[in-house]
Amino acid sequence: MVAKTLLNGCRPLDIIGRWAGDEFVIVLTDTSQQNLQDSANKLSTLIEQSSITRKSAVISVTASIGVTLARPKIA
Repeated sequence: MVAKTLLNGCRPLDIIGRWAGDEFVIVLTDTSQQNLQDSANKLSTLIEQSSITRKSAVISVTASIGVTLARPKIA
């Protein structure tokens, strides 16, 4: 459910991968610090609003998202 939510919430040019069991990494290309923060907030909200049903039990999760902006090294 989380993976599908991330795929649907990101742009086609973004790269999404599983980092560990319950951890994901997303590389947002061609973005600003503000867009990075806005995207993290949007994805967190989308995940919180998503759910799946198993044996009549509704399962939902939340996410903790950290962000950083990579900048080219200036010599």
